[in-house]
Amino acid sequence: MNKQTARMFALGILFTLLIVWPAQYFTQPAEEERTKPTVADAKQLLKKEGYSVLSQSQLAELESKTAEKQPTPSKKQPKGKDADQKEKAEKEQAAQLEKEKAAKENEVKKFTLNITKGMSPGEISSLLKENKIIKDSGEFEKYLIDNDFHTDIQIGRYTLDSKMDFNKISKVITKND
Repeated sequence: MNKQTARMFALGILFTLLIVWPAQYFTQPAEEERTKPTVADAKQLLKKEGYSVLSQSQLAELESKTAEKQPTPSKKQPKGKDADQKEKAEKEQAAQLEKEKAAKENEVKKFTLNITKGMSPGEISSLLKENKIIKDSGEFEKYLIDNDFHTDIQIGRYTLDSKMDFNKISKVITKND
């Protein structure tokens, strides 16, 4: 192939591009037109998914009806003995629920972690979070990576509890006791 043939070939490609590109550009619909659903399509999709579509006037009517049904706050009336006893019982019940909640949070949870071949630090930390051994899976995964424990994780079964800190858990699953 000589110099003149190569030039003509390149010129042919250039002319072809100059003709094809504008034709393609002007014949295809714009990106917005292809992906923009119509109002009717949107309503149909919402109804199919189980939602109700309301006009502005229907929404205003519905809001006014619900506002009418809600009781207006009134000034406190003097309480009788029954009201005092009821309030006292409610306070005691609330205090009891708080105590139970605090006891549950302080309760030590045990979990046997089974690490299999190919498990990532993210999967391990997610399992520990699901079983309430740790509070934040992302933080534990970051701890494993930042402290280079992620490369030493060993396959096996490990019994862990919620009182263990990140360092202790890491040492157990890497067998660095």
